Amino acid sequence: MHLRKRNSTAGFTLVELLVVIAIIGTLVGLLLPAVQSAREAGRATECRNRLRQLALGLSQHADIRKHYPSAGWSWLWTGDPDRGSGESQPGSWCYSILPFLEETALHQLGADGQPNVLTATQRQGTRKAAETPVPSFYCPTRRAATTQLVAVYDAFRILPANSDPYKQGARTDFAMNSGSSRDDWNDFPYTWAEGLAGTRFANMSGMNGLAHQRSRVRPAEITDGLTHTYLAGEKHVDLPSMPTGGDAGDDQSFLYGDDLDTTRRTYLPPTRKSNPSSHRQFGSAHPVVFGMAMADGSVHSIGYDIDPSLHARLGSRNDGQPAALPME
Repeated sequence: MHLRKRNSTAGFTLVELLVVIAIIGTLVGLLLPAVQSAREAGRATECRNRLRQLALGLSQHADIRKHYPSAGWSWLWTGDPDRGSGESQPGSWCYSILPFLEETALHQLGADGQPNVLTATQRQGTRKAAETPVPSFYCPTRRAATTQLVAVYDAFRILPANSDPYKQGARTDFAMNSGSSRDDWNDFPYTWAEGLAGTRFANMSGMNGLAHQRSRVRPAEITDGLTHTYLAGEKHVDLPSMPTGGDAGDDQSFLYGDDLDTTRRTYLPPTRKSNPSSHRQFGSAHPVVFGMAMADGSVHSIGYDIDPSLHARLGSRNDGQPAALPME
C-alpha cells in the first residue's frame, strides 16, 4: 500500500510579509510628496483664479464708478449698503465689489434707504453680512471659507459701531495695494456724527497706492501704467495666530473699513514666515510664490526673492519709475 504524501499549503512567511509591507511603505513614501505637490498645484491654481475674480471685480468697479473702491473709514466701521463706494462708504473695498462678484444680495443686507441714519434693520443686516464667508476671498491652501473669532477692542461690546455685535467674522486672504508710502492713518471717526461730517479722518494725501482711508483713486491717476502697478494680492497671515484672531492683520471681518486686514504696503518685502508682526506685508500660504494682480487685471505668481526696491516701486502708482515684473 502506497501512502500519498500531503502537499504543504503555499503561503507567505512572516519575513516575506514584513518585506512586502516595507516595500509598500517605501512606495507610499515616494508617492505621497508627489500627491501632495499635485494637490497644492491645484489649490494654487484655484487661488490665482480667485484673485483674478477679485481683480476683475475691482476693474469693473473702476470702469463703472470711474474710480477704485475706497478702503473705508477704519476697523470701527463695516459696510453700509446705502452709502455708495467712495469716501462716504465706511466699509472695505471687499464690501464695495460684492455686486461685481454676483453677491448683490449679500451687499444689500441691511439696506434701509436711509444713508444718514443707523437703524435696527441696518445693524442686523450688516452683522449677517460680516458673518457670511465668500469663497472668492479665501486661498484654499490656507483655509476653508469659514468664519473665525474677531478681536475685541471694547470691553463692553464687539465692534464695529454700525452693526449688531458678533464674535465670528468672515475673512479675506487678499488685500488691496495701499502703496509704498509709510504714511498711515492715525485717526478716524468714533461716532456716526463725526463720520457724516467728515471729521477726525487722517491726512492721507501722501498715499500712492490704489486704496486707503476714504480714497477715490481714478485709473488715470496710475501714471506709472496699469501693467506696472500692483492692484491687489495675497496677504501674509501668521498661521499660529489665525484661529484666535491674534494677528492684527487678520482679526476682523473682511467687510470692515480701512485696516490691515484688507490693505497692505510695499515698503516692506513680502514674507512667508509666521510672524504676527508682519501684518503690513504681502505674502501667501504657498511655499515659493505669492499671487499679485496688476491694475490691468493680469495675475502673476511672484517669488519671495523679488528685489525689495522693485517690490516697493510696483506698489506706487505715480513715482515716475515704472517697474517691470520679474520673469515668471
